[in-house]
Amino acid sequence: MKIAIVQTKPVINDIENNMRTILSFIDEAKEQEAQLICFPEMAFNGYNFDNLEWQVNQQKKYLNLLQGKAKIDNMTIVIGGIEKVADRYYLAQYVIDDSIRSYNKIHIGSKESRFVAAGEEIKVFTKKELTFGIMMCYDTHFPELCTYMALSGADLILAPSAVPNDPSKRVEAWKKYLVARAYDNRVYIAANNLISYQGGGGMICYNPSGDMIDCNSSNNEDMLIFEVEKQNYSKTSMKQRNFILDRKPEVYKKYNL
Repeated sequence: MKIAIVQTKPVINDIENNMRTILSFIDEAKEQEAQLICFPEMAFNGYNFDNLEWQVNQQKKYLNLLQGKAKIDNMTIVIGGIEKVADRYYLAQYVIDDSIRSYNKIHIGSKESRFVAAGEEIKVFTKKELTFGIMMCYDTHFPELCTYMALSGADLILAPSAVPNDPSKRVEAWKKYLVARAYDNRVYIAANNLISYQGGGGMICYNPSGDMIDCNSSNNEDMLIFEVEKQNYSKTSMKQRNFILDRKPEVYKKYNL
C-alpha cells in the first residue's frame, strides 16, 4: 500500500486557504495511487492556541468535506487539528474515511498544557489490510506507545509533528531515535513536520529493518510517498526476529514498567 506524508505551511486563522493546499496534496497523492495521506500536527490552522472554540467550529464543515473526499478517492486522510470533548480541548490527529475518528496527543509540552488537556488512550486504526498507529511529536520520545501499538498489530506508525526548528536539525534528531522505534518494534515509521513562519518542516520514513526509506530536509511544502508491505517476522532467526515476541512483561511489572 502506498502511503503519503506531507509537510504544509498553514496560514493562521485562514482555514479556507489552508484547505486549498490540503485538497491539492490529496489530489496529487491520489494521482500517485496513495491510499493513505498524513498531514502534520495542527495542519488545519497552524500551531496556534488562540480562539480554540472558533477553530473547532471552523473545522467541523471541513472535516465533513474531507470525509466526502476520502470516500470518493477511497483514501484515508490523517490530519491535525483541535478536538473538543465535553469542556476540554485536545491536540488531535483526525483519521478520516468512512468515519471520522481521532487520536488525542498524550504527551503534551509545557506551553501546550496551558491550553489543551493530555489524551489518555493509545489507539490503532485500520485501512483495508493495514493497521497503523499515531504518535504526535513529543509522543515519539516515549517508546512504550510504539511497543503497545506494535503489540496491537500495527504495521505502520505515523508521527506528525509541529516543531519550529531548522528542518535539517529536525531530521537529524529523528535519526537518533526513530530508527530504534522502527527496528525494535518491526514497524514502518513515518514522521512529518509542520512548517510555520518561525521555521519547521522535515520528513523521514523507515522500514521495519531500521533502514531509512527516504527523507526531506527542506522547508518547502512537499510530499513523500513510500510503500508499506506486510512483514513476516518471527522468532526463528535473529535477522528476521520480531523482538517484541520475547518481551518479559511479568518481570517489567515488578518495576512498574
